[in-house]
Amino acid sequence: MISTDKQNQAEYYSIDDFNRVEKIDAHVHVNSNHSALLEQATKDHMIIISINVDAYEDPIEKQQEYAVDQHDHFPDRFYYLTTFRVKGFEEPGWESKVLSYFEQSFANGAVGVKVWKNIGMEEKTRDGRFLMVDYPVFDHIFS
Repeated sequence: MISTDKQNQAEYYSIDDFNRVEKIDAHVHVNSNHSALLEQATKDHMIIISINVDAYEDPIEKQQEYAVDQHDHFPDRFYYLTTFRVKGFEEPGWESKVLSYFEQSFANGAVGVKVWKNIGMEEKTRDGRFLMVDYPVFDHIFS
């Protein structure tokens, strides 16, 4: 918080504190190998948490490649959340594919999982209902 109140300046950060205060941007989508954002984040004392999602043109595997590359180059400044592909959730083997992907993601440095809004807003069950996070197919995935 930045205070313009002279009496409270000692209690709050000011713009003069920007270069000395550690910061976190907890919602970024870094889908590139370019280093400019992380170079600036390093200068600005900022940690970046990139969120992979099951929605972009880049498939989740490509997003993870970008994330792993960024984390390799900026291990103290870049972290990422993995995600999972929802398509095929009613097909045999879907759960094991998701769990295997999670295992790979965490081995590669993921620090969490993003549940994208296609669950609840886009994906539907065979009987036409929206797929919701409390659908039993997710029980083992979320546990």
